[in-house]
Amino acid sequence: MTLRDHVSLERYEGVDLVGLSYPIAAFLFVLGLWLVLTTVFRLPSFVLPSPIAVGTTIVDNAGRLAHHTLITLYESLLGLFIAVVFGVGFALAISASTIVRRTFYPGLVVLNALPKVALAPLFLIWFGQGFLPKLALAFLISFFPITINTLTGLLDVDPEFIELARIYHASPVEVYTKVRLPNALSYFFAGLKTAVTLAIIGAIVAEFTGAQVGIGYLIQLASYNINTVLVFAALIILGAMSLVLFKLAELLERWAMPWRESEDRLTR
Repeated sequence: MTLRDHVSLERYEGVDLVGLSYPIAAFLFVLGLWLVLTTVFRLPSFVLPSPIAVGTTIVDNAGRLAHHTLITLYESLLGLFIAVVFGVGFALAISASTIVRRTFYPGLVVLNALPKVALAPLFLIWFGQGFLPKLALAFLISFFPITINTLTGLLDVDPEFIELARIYHASPVEVYTKVRLPNALSYFFAGLKTAVTLAIIGAIVAEFTGAQVGIGYLIQLASYNINTVLVFAALIILGAMSLVLFKLAELLERWAMPWRESEDRLTR
């Protein structure tokens, strides 16, 4: 078998088979360990339910879980979308003006240091028990990584590139579009991949404080009823949703930055 054939086996139609095998092996190991613990030690289901019971619960409550999951997903994605719009816009404004940066950046640092969980009860008081508190917290908790990462990418540019653009008489707008923005893309997507999971956390926390629907509400309700099996089922659905959204962000990054994948292949 040639080296080319070996590489093609590792990557079949763009899928990294070797890289995919590691998380699958880890998942099977954790699943097997979980099954052994619940079988050998015969733990009560309210302490640690078996994976079989959790799987059965997911199947039996598929419609109910899907209903609550879609609501949390909608809250998270809408909050994330608003955070991207305002975060990128704010980063552009701060990076373009020294006065704006000196005026607003310290406040941004202070707001980022505040525990977002502590704001959930305030949002409940301000916005009531409807949709807005969940949207507000999902937006707020995902706004900062997007803003700070994008701002870092816009400012952390090699001065030689800026000087080269000026030598070719590039306008300030061209410097931004052809130098700063391409440089900021990798930083932006790093923030996006962080924010996509944080947005879900924000929505869940807000659902804990006051909601009648959503995965957070379902987890809280199941906890009150000591229905640990349903709690685990909801947590697994939540983890799967977070993983899917993270992978979608990675696919979006590959689409927006195709040269990164070529660089990764060269370094292998």
